[in-house]
Amino acid sequence: MKLQNVIQGVGSLKELPLILRNDNHSRVLLITGGESFGSIIDAAVYEKLFEGSVVHRIKGFHFSPKYEDIVSALQEAKSFKPTVIVSIGGGTVIDIAKLVNAFYTLDYDIKPYIQGERAIESIVLPLIVVPTTSGTGSEATHFAVAYVDGKKYSVAHEAMLPNHVILDPSLTYSLPSFQTAATGMDALCQGIESYWSVNSTEESRQFARKAIEFSTEFLLQAYSEPNPKNREGMQLAAFYSGKAINISKTTAAHAFSYHLTSKYGIPHGQAVGLLIGWVFQENFKVIDDNCNDPRGSVFVRERLVEIKQILKIESDEDITLYFQKMNKRLGLQSERFSLTRETIKELMQVVNQERLSNNPVKIGT
Repeated sequence: MKLQNVIQGVGSLKELPLILRNDNHSRVLLITGGESFGSIIDAAVYEKLFEGSVVHRIKGFHFSPKYEDIVSALQEAKSFKPTVIVSIGGGTVIDIAKLVNAFYTLDYDIKPYIQGERAIESIVLPLIVVPTTSGTGSEATHFAVAYVDGKKYSVAHEAMLPNHVILDPSLTYSLPSFQTAATGMDALCQGIESYWSVNSTEESRQFARKAIEFSTEFLLQAYSEPNPKNREGMQLAAFYSGKAINISKTTAAHAFSYHLTSKYGIPHGQAVGLLIGWVFQENFKVIDDNCNDPRGSVFVRERLVEIKQILKIESDEDITLYFQKMNKRLGLQSERFSLTRETIKELMQVVNQERLSNNPVKIGT
């Protein structure tokens, strides 16, 4: 896996022109969000960031990276012929930049590559990403989400890992409270799921622990009383959660969450937050007969206990209550969905099996 150049701290976005000059990038394909971008970066700052470069900006995408958006952006990229791609935005924006980069050299339909029928051969353009939300950790992963005909796919290639990452917490200061809560919950859940994943390693658990610790220390504060310190804390939570799942991938809570988003319209981070307590409780039912992890049920239970300790949850019975209270305090409760026998049965029928197989316990058996 290639190394990333990570620049961190308030005002670090000012380093972008230096990166562009040092790497001799004169033609910049800039991929951003829509109106939110203008509220973060004004015209004067924009001019300084890209002074001396020819810039073509692509903006305005659906809530999740859709095939049509990717194809449209890819066509513009090929017409422009950039020397570098710069992505400034949230998880969807960063994922689209990764996918445009991955498919830039292809002259034919990209659908088989998204659907995993063909493998990506090479990636030729450098990618610089600047996250403006604190949740997905996409800036630290080598994969991206894409939706084709309403179905979610994960596209992966080692070279999709961005070359440069700029973590400037000041770009998250204007995040609305709900988005702060939902994306922050995603970072917390990614840390938790990575920690217990069957693919976890000692290194991934170190990253996951940091993601959980930063999230539990700063998320509620960033939601109710945002300030530079807790905004920076949540940006680091998201980054470390990305580094964790880049190794381990996510598990059952994410696998089940995609249906809540597609059917009930519940934003991703909120959907995962509604499910994480139930999945955590289910995982504590681990025995040898239902254990997915080759390291065994004792190993899994030890990791679950460690997560409880990090979260300061005193007993197994308090797990679901812990997340119910957190969701309530973050305004993440939903009237559109609740966990019942019927909805659990529904989830089991449509679950993402690839992600579910990463879970340490077979759920629903």
